[in-house]
Amino acid sequence: MYRFYILLIFVLNTLTFTSCDKQVSDQLCSALKDGFASNNLELVKLQMQQLITDIPPVTGNSFTHLDAAVQKLNSCGMNAKVLCYGCIYTLPEQSEVSINFRYRGNTINYALDFSTSTTTGKLVFLNFHE
Repeated sequence: MYRFYILLIFVLNTLTFTSCDKQVSDQLCSALKDGFASNNLELVKLQMQQLITDIPPVTGNSFTHLDAAVQKLNSCGMNAKVLCYGCIYTLPEQSEVSINFRYRGNTINYALDFSTSTTTGKLVFLNFHE
């Protein structure tokens, strides 16, 4: 009987921790969509930073971190795709991602600007625009 209780506690703890992670993800996605829908750059920057913070840095001319960001945006129920890699010729160069999604009966469409930190190699969200 003692083993049954230990197993039950283990299963419940596992379910609790995994469901909390999903809740945080849902909350982050919801806040991100709210930010886009209200055209709130500061809210979007805050949520995007949380969304991309665990994406590993890159070296050289790799854009794998941008692809990882697109996957995360898609997991939030957005239709995201890379428009171009390093196509905005600034220092550092910028890349552009398009997103669209339905939100409270409206279709939201934006282009997102990203760059790569020259010191850390981490992906940096810069701005969004129509």
